[in-house]
Amino acid sequence: MSIIKWNYLCIYYSTLPPFNVAQSVRETVLIRNNLSVLSVNVRGLNSHEKRNKLFTWLEENKIEITLLQETHFIEKNKEMYIRNWNGKTIHSFSDSSFSRGVSILFSKKCNIDILNVHKSNDGRKLLVNAKIEDELLTIVNVYAPNKENDRLGFLNSLKKFISTFSEQGSKIIIGGDFNCNANKQNDKSFKKLCKLFKELDLIDVWHYKNPNNAGFTWCDAQNCPKSRIDYIFVKSDCLDYVKNIIVRRLPGTYNNNTRLSDHRYLKFTLNFNKL
Repeated sequence: MSIIKWNYLCIYYSTLPPFNVAQSVRETVLIRNNLSVLSVNVRGLNSHEKRNKLFTWLEENKIEITLLQETHFIEKNKEMYIRNWNGKTIHSFSDSSFSRGVSILFSKKCNIDILNVHKSNDGRKLLVNAKIEDELLTIVNVYAPNKENDRLGFLNSLKKFISTFSEQGSKIIIGGDFNCNANKQNDKSFKKLCKLFKELDLIDVWHYKNPNNAGFTWCDAQNCPKSRIDYIFVKSDCLDYVKNIIVRRLPGTYNNNTRLSDHRYLKFTLNFNKL
């Protein structure tokens, strides 16, 4: 190498900012510990186009954990459902391809160690105990019945389900379509829901972060938000880790001319460094 070229390289590299190894490692840890969680009722995912559209959108938006309700997934088609998802999937299958079914999807970038899985036989409850990095999590996905009397009984069984199968000391995340209307004064099931989660020391994240915002999640035929029946709850000692929560509309299908669901999704971010 000529002396002129060597001198040029020395001058060039001397102008670069010093590489801070500690800062680089810290930034990597912070990025890794940001956990994006989304919950939505999809109103059936047996359509290949609809399923592919949603899976692609979730990957593009870097969602690490997705809780899907009303998938209408049945066990015999399991391989078809996971074909287009690049990551781990866990399902509570329905016995009908026209109702119920809940699933949890984990992104391939989510460094997760699944410890154990518990599910109901009716495709309405799914609980996963897992470790992500050094954090012990209990993730619960719920799809409650439409009829109020059925919901009341369901909520009783849900409390026992969570208490029995959650790992001791875990950070609990619960999301789903509870069909309990927070805006309807005579909805007995909503009062039951509030009592249940108070007993379990769980907090309604949307209401905690947005006490003056209705946060409607269910929309009518004209796609106008009408009620809040979808929720995300976390253990009270997990609130410091919650960075934000949003309610948004999913993209449409069939060239965006048909809505993917009559529900809006809830998405929130956890950061285990308490930023």
